[in-house]
Amino acid sequence: MNDTALSQPLKTASGWGIAFAILIIIAGILAISLPLASGIGITIVVGWLLVFSGIFHIADAFHAKGAGSFFWRLLVGIVFIIGGLDLAFVPLRGLFTLTFVLAIILLVQGVIGIVSFFRHRGMTGAPWILINGLITLFLGLLIWWDGPGAAVWVIGTLVGVNLIFSGISRLMIWGAVRKSLTA
Repeated sequence: MNDTALSQPLKTASGWGIAFAILIIIAGILAISLPLASGIGITIVVGWLLVFSGIFHIADAFHAKGAGSFFWRLLVGIVFIIGGLDLAFVPLRGLFTLTFVLAIILLVQGVIGIVSFFRHRGMTGAPWILINGLITLFLGLLIWWDGPGAAVWVIGTLVGVNLIFSGISRLMIWGAVRKSLTA
C-alpha cells in the first residue's frame, strides 16, 4: 500500500474533524451568548440522564442478592428517577440546584487544593497546586456570592468555554494532521 492510498482517507477524516471542531466552537459561542438558555438545556439533558440511570439502577436491583441489597438499589433508582424528572420538567429550579452544587464542589475542591499544597510544598511544581486551589476557591466563592443570580450565567458559560477550548484543541490537532499530509 502506498502513501497516497493512506493519505486520502486521512485527508478526508481531517476535513471532517476540522468541520466538527468548527461546529463545536460555534456551539460554545452560542452557549456563552445565551447562557440561561444553554444552562436550561443542559439541566434538561442531565435530568433525562438521571432518569435513564435510575431505570438501570432499578433493573440492577432485580439482580441483587438479598432483600437489603435489592431495596437499597431500588431506592437509589427511584431517587434518581424522581430527581431526574424534577430537573427535566422544572429545569429553572434544577439550574439553581446545579449551580449551588457546583459552587459547593468548587469551594471544597479549592480548600482541598490549598491543603494539598501545604502537604506537598517541598515538591517541584507545588506552587501550581496552590494556584489551582486559590483559583478554584475564588470561582466557588464568586458563584456563591452571586447566589441565585449565578444560575443565569454559570452553567451555560462554563460549558460554552469548555466547548470553545475543546473545539480549538481539536481544530489544532486536525490542522496538524492536514499539514503533515501536505508536507
